[in-house]
Amino acid sequence: MYSSFERAIRRSARDSIEEVMNDSCTIGNKARTPKKRLSIDREWEAFKKRGAYPELDEKDEKDILIHTTRITLELSNLCNYAQIHKKCPLNIAGEPEILPKEIVFDVLNFLEKHNFSGQIAFHNYCEPLMDPRLFKFVEYARNACPYADIYICTNGYYLNQVLADELVAAGVSSILVSAYSRSEFERLSKIKIDIPFRVWRAQLDDRLDLYEAKVNDIGKPCFAPLNEIIIAREGCISLCCLDWRRVYRFGNLHEQKFEQVMSSGQLQAVYERLSKGDRFLDLCKRCGWSR
Repeated sequence: MYSSFERAIRRSARDSIEEVMNDSCTIGNKARTPKKRLSIDREWEAFKKRGAYPELDEKDEKDILIHTTRITLELSNLCNYAQIHKKCPLNIAGEPEILPKEIVFDVLNFLEKHNFSGQIAFHNYCEPLMDPRLFKFVEYARNACPYADIYICTNGYYLNQVLADELVAAGVSSILVSAYSRSEFERLSKIKIDIPFRVWRAQLDDRLDLYEAKVNDIGKPCFAPLNEIIIAREGCISLCCLDWRRVYRFGNLHEQKFEQVMSSGQLQAVYERLSKGDRFLDLCKRCGWSR
C-alpha cells in the first residue's frame, strides 16, 4: 500500500501529463529504448588500477574545496515528468533509488567543517520538491553553512506562492524553475519572493546519445569534476551531470565517509588532467562541453 504522500505524488504526476504533452515544447520527443551500454573505458580502468593519485597532504586537506562552487545532492531518481520527457535519462530509469539521509547529513557536516560558502543544491536527476525530507535537509544545510547559497532547481509543478514562501523561511536563498508549458510559465512567473527567482522555458538536450556520439576530443579544459561535486543517488560521487549512466564513480558513501572519498585524491587527479585539456576519458572525448 502507498502512503498518503506517495498517493498524492502519483495522482499529481498523472494530472500534469496531459498539459505538458500537448504543449509545443514537447513536440519531437520520440520514444526511446535504452541503447547498448558503453563498453568499458580502458583508460578509466587503467587509471584506477595504477592508483595514479597521491593522497592529499595537510595543506591540500585545508583547501579541498578551493575549486568547488556547488555541491549537489541528488536525493532520488523520482520526477513527476519522467515518463513523458523522452529525452530525460529518468525516462529509462529503473527501480526507485533514494539517497540515504545519513549520506546527506555526512556531506553537510563536512561542508560545515570547511566553512563552505558556495552553492548547495538538491537536484541533478530528480524533482526535489517531491522529496518529503527536503525541508529538513534545507534547514540542516542552512544551520551548517550559514553563508552558503541554498539552491532549488525544480520543474515547478508543485510550486506555488505558499510553498515558495515556506522554502525561503526554511533557508532557501535562490530558486530556478524549468517550466515545460506556456501556462506553467505564466503561473510560476506570478510568484513573488525576496530571493533570486527565475522561471525559464526549458528544453531538453540530447545527452541520452552522448555515450554513442562521435569522438571529437576538442582538447578544451573542463573543470566540472570539482567545480560541481555531485553526490549521486547511488551513494557515490559522479564525474559530472552528463555521466547519467554513472560510468565514472568515485568512492562508496555507503561504506566510506564523504571526507575519506574527497581525501583519497582520485577525484582531484581526474580534475587535474581534464582541467589541462587532457580528455582521457571516453565520455569526455565525445563531449563538447567545457565548464
